[in-house]
Amino acid sequence: MNSRIFVCCPDYVAACQNHQALVDSAVDVSRKAEIAGRDIVVGLELRLALLMADEVAKSHSGPRPLPLYRFIERPATEPVAIRYWPRFLNEQFDEGDALAMVREMTSTSVEARCMSVMSAASSDGVRSVYPDPVVAAQWLSRIRALPPNRGEAFGQACFCYAEAALSHPFTDGNGRLARMMFQASLARTSGLHMPVIPLGPIIYLYHKVMIANLVYLSRTGDWTHFVEFMSRITRRAITFSGQCVAKAINSGA
Repeated sequence: MNSRIFVCCPDYVAACQNHQALVDSAVDVSRKAEIAGRDIVVGLELRLALLMADEVAKSHSGPRPLPLYRFIERPATEPVAIRYWPRFLNEQFDEGDALAMVREMTSTSVEARCMSVMSAASSDGVRSVYPDPVVAAQWLSRIRALPPNRGEAFGQACFCYAEAALSHPFTDGNGRLARMMFQASLARTSGLHMPVIPLGPIIYLYHKVMIANLVYLSRTGDWTHFVEFMSRITRRAITFSGQCVAKAINSGA
């Protein structure tokens, strides 16, 4: 079977324009969530997963069944992210933190990847090879090399997601890691107050679209399709979080 190597191209600038309003919306929801109380964000991914699974069941039109067990059987990501949030903001988050965070988010004995691994075959029948473990281990250094830039906040967040996902540095939990690094980037560049972007269920539902966009990005270096996909699912996630926060605030008024 043919194969290709995943590569994350850092030249995302041209594709990240016109997304500042989306970032501002996320920051606004996070600010309101902080006022409502941190408990409001706990379980956001699970709540959205339950809602989306119900929608798919009723419509019979979803692209794939939603794997609810991934959100029910594994720990909620939000409390773990909140514990590491100060280190995100102060740029103190390091490789040891990353490993500890992924272990907490998966409740498994995750280790740094030490062997070559391949993805499942994409629609063209080609499997992608994740980078050599030595290269993959430098994923966080490549992220830290980005100077925080509010004007490119969404593009930087997309880069952090893609870098973690395509490097695949751990034996498990790389998807959860990528989602957390996306939000950690927005915390660093734009002051996102807490994890209010529950991307997990949407990514699982549209897993094939995500993989296709990552493969295209890796193969061409063109960020356009990946950034547009991330903007759509981020908007959906923020809309859901905003509704949950507004409901909590209104019920406590």
